[in-house]
Amino acid sequence: MTISRRTFIESLAATSALALAAGKIAEAAAATPQHKIRRGVAMYSFQEEYFMRTMSVEDCLRQMSDIGAYRIELLAEMMVPDFPNPSNAWVEQWHGWVDKYHMVPTCYTQFIDTMRTKTHNLTVEEGVQTMLRDIRLAKRLGIPKIRALVGTPVDILEATVPHLEKEDVWMGVEIHFPIPIQGHLVERLLKIADKTDRFGFVPDFGIFQNKPNPYLRDRMVRDGVITHDAALFIEGEWAKGSSKESVLAAVNKMSAGTGASGYVENVYMIKPENPNNLIPIMSKCRHIHGKTWGLTEECIDPAIDLTQVIPALIKGGYDGDIATEYEGQRMVQDVDPFSAVEMVDRHQVMLRRLLGEI
Repeated sequence: MTISRRTFIESLAATSALALAAGKIAEAAAATPQHKIRRGVAMYSFQEEYFMRTMSVEDCLRQMSDIGAYRIELLAEMMVPDFPNPSNAWVEQWHGWVDKYHMVPTCYTQFIDTMRTKTHNLTVEEGVQTMLRDIRLAKRLGIPKIRALVGTPVDILEATVPHLEKEDVWMGVEIHFPIPIQGHLVERLLKIADKTDRFGFVPDFGIFQNKPNPYLRDRMVRDGVITHDAALFIEGEWAKGSSKESVLAAVNKMSAGTGASGYVENVYMIKPENPNNLIPIMSKCRHIHGKTWGLTEECIDPAIDLTQVIPALIKGGYDGDIATEYEGQRMVQDVDPFSAVEMVDRHQVMLRRLLGEI
C-alpha cells in the first residue's frame, strides 16, 4: 500500500517516535483549552511557484483547501491580473474558486510605495487614495480585513481611519521584527486603535525567533560566503552568551568567508519577544502572520518556537486567523526551487498540533 507525502507527514506528527523531539509541542497542545483561532495561509507563501508559473491562483487555493487551511490572505499586487482594476470576469472567477474550494477570504495584503514618483514622496492625501484603492479592491473580492505594512507612515494610517467605517473594513498594521511590541511605534498606533474598533495590529511570528535560521546559514555556506565551521562557531558563541564584539574579533582572525561578520550581526539580532506582551493588545489583533523559513520533516520549526506563543494567544482570548507565511524560498532556491507546498503543509501540521486538533 502507498500513501501520499501529506498523509505520511501527518502520520509522523502523531506517532510516538516524535514524542521526544516534539515533547514541548505535545505538552503545550495537551494543556490547550478551547480557542477561537482559525488557520489559513498567506498566498505570499507561494510566491516562487506563482512567479515561475508552476502554480496558478486556483492551484494555490486548491492546495490550501486540500490541507484544511481555508482562510485566505491574498497578495493582490502579485496575483490579481490587471491590478488594481481586474475585470469583472476575473472577479467573478475568483468568487467561483472561493466557493468551489470552500475558502474564506479574510485578509488583503496592502503595500504602499511612498517613493513611487521621481518628484516627491507621497503626500498624505495621495497615500490615503492609495489605501482606498486597495480597500475597494478588497471589497470587490469579498475580503474584510487589510494588512498594512509596518513601514506605512502613521499620518497616512491615521488619515485613512475615518474611511474604514464608511467602507466597512478593518485594518491592522503589521508588528514585524525589529519593531518591539512595547515600543514607541506600537504605543503611537495603539492611541489610534483605542479610538475605533476598525483599526489594530497584525503580529508577525518572526518577532518570536529564538534560534538562528539554519536555512539562511546553509544557503550562505553553499554560496561560499561563510564556512560551515565558522557559522557553527558563531551560533555556539551566541548560545553561550559571548559578546558580539568578542565573536567578531575571533571571526576576523579566521578564514571564515566574506559574509562571516554579517552572519554575526544577523545572529546577534535575535531577541525573541515575550509572548505575554501580546496579551494587553490582543483585543486589537484580528489577523496574525505565521512566519516560517522552513520546518523539519517532523514538522518542527527550528528557528521560531511557538510552544509558548500559541498558549499566550489562547490565554489572551485571541479571536482571529493565523495565516502561514512561508518566506524560506530565497534560502533554498538553489536546491529546492519549489519548496512552498511542502513547507506550508508542515507548518499547518505544526499549528494543528499546537491547537490541539491532532
